[in-house]
Amino acid sequence: MSAGHPLEDGELLMAAMYGDMKKAKLLLRQKADIDVKGPNDATPLLLASRNGFSEMVKLLISQGAEIEARSDNGATSLLWATYCGWSDTVSTLLDLNSDIGATANDGNGVLHAAVRGAQAPTGEGCSCAAVLLARGADVTAKAGGDEMQVTPLQQARADLEKLDIETQNAKVQALESVVKLFGAHLVKLKPVFRWMRLIY
Repeated sequence: MSAGHPLEDGELLMAAMYGDMKKAKLLLRQKADIDVKGPNDATPLLLASRNGFSEMVKLLISQGAEIEARSDNGATSLLWATYCGWSDTVSTLLDLNSDIGATANDGNGVLHAAVRGAQAPTGEGCSCAAVLLARGADVTAKAGGDEMQVTPLQQARADLEKLDIETQNAKVQALESVVKLFGAHLVKLKPVFRWMRLIY
């Protein structure tokens, strides 16, 4: 972490949040703190990832940003990009060796985040889930409280049950796609009689 100037550090957070590459490059040349933390412990990389600015992500990591920095809820940049439905940014972070096995404070991993990402207003549906599965994400991973841990497929089904098909049809279709994707992947991994016990 560099010893930046407070004003420049704050400006870097804003530049990352809005994808202002020109401003970010200038601030980094001026030695702004690349891992400065803003509200909710968000670093510039976390903000760029959350908003789907893949080129900003590349710039910050190339300049030494901590790729596994976490916000106050324990989410990494990969988790945030996934949660917000930015499949290109997810791919970028994985290419740059982001930890696909990272979990937030609540135990949710990348595929649980992808269930929510499928419902994000990016229009990318289950693209994040597909990218993560292709890179080896664990579809059998469980997250949640000690008494009720759920797999990504169980989470998708639970979320689907809460939606109104009349008013939230796009989300319903996206989650149905995720359910099919997870189910198909489980079939490839294990014989049917074994994987059914994992998810039902």
